[in-house]
Amino acid sequence: MATNIPPFGPLAYLGQVSVPYIIQPDDPESNNTSFSVPTIWVNKTDKRAWILLEKPQNVANWVLFATSSGSIHDIITPTGGPVTPTLGELVFDNGIDMNIVGADPMGMTPNVVTFNAGYQDTLTTVSGFFTTITTIPVAAGQSVVLEGRMIASNVGHTDITGGPVMAVADGTAAALIGSPVINVEATSTGTFQVIFSGADLLIQVQAPSSAAYSWSFTYKYTYL
Repeated sequence: MATNIPPFGPLAYLGQVSVPYIIQPDDPESNNTSFSVPTIWVNKTDKRAWILLEKPQNVANWVLFATSSGSIHDIITPTGGPVTPTLGELVFDNGIDMNIVGADPMGMTPNVVTFNAGYQDTLTTVSGFFTTITTIPVAAGQSVVLEGRMIASNVGHTDITGGPVMAVADGTAAALIGSPVINVEATSTGTFQVIFSGADLLIQVQAPSSAAYSWSFTYKYTYL
């Protein structure tokens, strides 16, 4: 592939170098070594520019210009679906362990930024029995730490209250840290509890009477 070489500029006497450049529809790769150092590679498809800085052992080191459109290559969600901006905003589904993977044009291991976007579960109860709102699988020999916030409301939304939830499980038993009581009415209480059943950590809620109550549990959890 031929490169374009601009003419010498007026500052050539000060050591100014005319840098050759090439325009291609894709990004350069480490085997694109038939260019002098430095050479600018322009990806006309993604509107990104690269510069060849060195070729140690005949391996081209192309570096992405920081002023280009950016170096994020993939955003991977737990569901595996693509994430695209809408009106300039990125909206993620509920989930955990969301990865932002940097571009790896040189075939090197990319940087990965992982963050926890959290979950939200909702439930309406109409009985005085405990009902499961959240289930988290825990394998044998595995531990999990859960942090979240529970919100409860009566049907008319005249009484809304909530509180933090912290729990741990070690694969055989679970423990709730802190008080499990939430006041949803002035005269009675609704409660929530954490138990371990089979291979699952369960968060359960109980309405204070036969009336309907709405519950919302927003949480994150981490396996240890």
